[in-house]
Amino acid sequence: DDKVIDIGCGSGWISYYLQNKGFNVTLADMFNCNQTELPVVLCNDYLSFKDKEFEVALLVSVLHHSINPKKVLSEARRVAKRVIVLEETYTNLTEKFWLTFSEWIGEAQLGMLKHYNFYNFYSANKLREMLKTTEQKFTWNALHTFRRGLYEIK
Repeated sequence: DDKVIDIGCGSGWISYYLQNKGFNVTLADMFNCNQTELPVVLCNDYLSFKDKEFEVALLVSVLHHSINPKKVLSEARRVAKRVIVLEETYTNLTEKFWLTFSEWIGEAQLGMLKHYNFYNFYSANKLREMLKTTEQKFTWNALHTFRRGLYEIK
């Protein structure tokens, strides 16, 4: 069973794509900004799912919106056998500025600014250190073209 949970699903388009590819996808977010017909489970710090209910938890551009990213990672790990994190990172202050600015512009275009107005981008090193402190094994692959890090927690 290819059950996937998209934590912090935002507009829902990634889940929509996966659903059309045959995956059984559950959308979860603190706010309903979904622009697809797929239902969204509203949640805060706790995900109301059984332990290991999902094969994969996706966190795509989520951690920089979280006040407590370690809690988000912990809950993702609890409900899924594998966690995949795709997060924008920066290497200098100019990149951090452009990440924040482009995120703000993108969310303004989607009408999501009223919900997602907290940005805490990480350097690649800081994000890797945070993932190490989750006490779970993870692998890291950098997608240098977009300055995004792809992390899988096993």
